[in-house]
Amino acid sequence: MGGEEETGERIGGEAYNQVRELCIFLFNGLTIPSEKAFVVYIQSPGSPFIFCSIITVERPYVVFPLA
Repeated sequence: MGGEEETGERIGGEAYNQVRELCIFLFNGLTIPSEKAFVVYIQSPGSPFIFCSIITVERPYVVFPLA
């Protein structure tokens, strides 16, 4: 593949191992009750789920490093 990483999955031409941050956010108009939250977990292949953060009405986004 001309020097490109040959292992791992690919997203839009980029290897997963080149993704350094992940951002999750609520779109405009999507709301949740103020006493509720979305819980964000992440899992890489072959690994258990890891708690990352929560998303609330007061904080409708989360950015966290993957490296």
